[in-house]
This record gives sequence, C-alpha cells and structure tokens, in this order.
Amino acid sequence: VGHLKALGHTAIGLGGHDTHPDHVCYREFRAALENYNLEFRPQWVFNHPKIYMSEAGARAAASYLELRERPTAMIINADESACAFLNMVQRAGIQVPQELSVVSIDDTPMALYASVALTSASQPCLQHAEKAAELLLERINGTYSGPPRTIWVEGDFKPRDSTAQPPK
Repeated sequence: VGHLKALGHTAIGLGGHDTHPDHVCYREFRAALENYNLEFRPQWVFNHPKIYMSEAGARAAASYLELRERPTAMIINADESACAFLNMVQRAGIQVPQELSVVSIDDTPMALYASVALTSASQPCLQHAEKAAELLLERINGTYSGPPRTIWVEGDFKPRDSTAQPPK
C-alpha cells in the first residue's frame, strides 16, 4: 500500500484467494489503508476462496471489470492469481500500468515472466519455516508456555513494470 500511495494512488483494492475478513491478508490490507489515511471500500475486495489460485485471479478480474467506479490499483495476494488477473484485465483492454497498477504477493519467478513484470512483495518461506521451528522447539523444550504468538518475518519489495502513477 505504501508504494502505491507514494505513486499517488488513493483508490486501492484487494483480490485473489483468502481475502476474507478473517484472513491476515485482509486485516493487514485494512490496517495499511488506515495507516496511510486511505478509504477502505468493501466493494473493492474480491474474495474467491477454495478454488485454484489462477481462477481466483480471473474471478477477481471479472469482479473488477463489473465495477462502475474502479480502484486505480489492485493488490492480488499471490503471483499465480495476479498473472491471471493481469491477463484478464488486459484482454478487456485495460493497460497495465497506464490505467491500472497491479501489485502481487510472493515474488516467485512467475512475477518476472508475466506479460508485464509484476511489482511484488516476497514471502521469505525459509525464514518462516525457521521461525516456526524455533517457536515449536521452545514449546517442546518448555522454555515458553505462554499464549500463542504472532511473529512477523519481513520480505523484500520489488518494484517492477506493473505499477505507475494513477491516470489523471
């Protein structure tokens, strides 16, 4: 959200799989909008759970295309979903990033090879696994017996070709 706000976007949506209110992605998206004093619009959140990620992206694109008033930027919560989203909006004639900026989450090689290289936030899986193992071992060894903890592992953010200033 910070990158998009810095480019001038104030209308930002969220799409893909697992973007429901109970999911961390949704909660963090709302918190980031609030942090940057941007309006949250529930009609700009497209949740398509329990389907293949590419289908979630395609459905998010269909939902986006049905809107009369559209956000100028979308965050799609997986590279596979973002590639499908990107493909579908481009087929509908929308130019990325000239008319719509797209940010993905994962930063897999797929992000580099999309029709427009995706701006992406990485998910450092190895660090996630190491931290999870560390927390589990603390429980097993009895060095921690408190309530469950949430630990954040920061990934890298890689601006690429799919984001630009919003259209005027």
